[in-house]
Amino acid sequence: MTNNLSNTYGEFIQAWRKLLIEYNFIKSCHIDPLPGMINNGMVPQEDLAPFMASNFYLRLGSILDEYLQTFIETNGLRIPKKKYRNSLHGRIEFLSDMNKLKDGGELHRIREKRNDIAHKINAKATWDDFERDLNIIEQELMNHGVIIRRPKYEVLGERKLRKDINEPGVVFGHDFICYIKEDGKVVLEMKWSVKYYDSEHSK
Repeated sequence: MTNNLSNTYGEFIQAWRKLLIEYNFIKSCHIDPLPGMINNGMVPQEDLAPFMASNFYLRLGSILDEYLQTFIETNGLRIPKKKYRNSLHGRIEFLSDMNKLKDGGELHRIREKRNDIAHKINAKATWDDFERDLNIIEQELMNHGVIIRRPKYEVLGERKLRKDINEPGVVFGHDFICYIKEDGKVVLEMKWSVKYYDSEHSK
């Protein structure tokens, strides 16, 4: 990416990078408690996945809209108000007609799914939905030269040695740490503790 593009799309690029980091972190950071033990109320990740994936999908749609607005302004394009709406739909239509998009039809599909999640009670996204459409938008960004490649992400987690906790009903505890590397550099980490209770106090 040239310095000029970096300056022009700097705020957008940071939002895109933040989305990638948090997506990889949330999706992959999962350390199971010890088998047979009762922890302090941690919700299984598989139960949270539909909520997290849908939330990330909404963010993806917002980032797409923000990018298209920036692209139009940066390139000095003017949208005819009588022909196109001032909305994500209008921006996709306009850029498609200008042959500025690789696949406007897919972006419309993403827009529609984003709208369904936002406005329909039972609509939701899976991580597979998010990853597929993340890749589609990423290809548009690469086609415009805004990004070159996706960084390499590696998520690692560790459960520390058990520790004694002097509290009623607590058998022992563990400290956990989970962190993500972006091209080999740690960019985000999370630490938390878990207490394991005996059967009487876990009720």
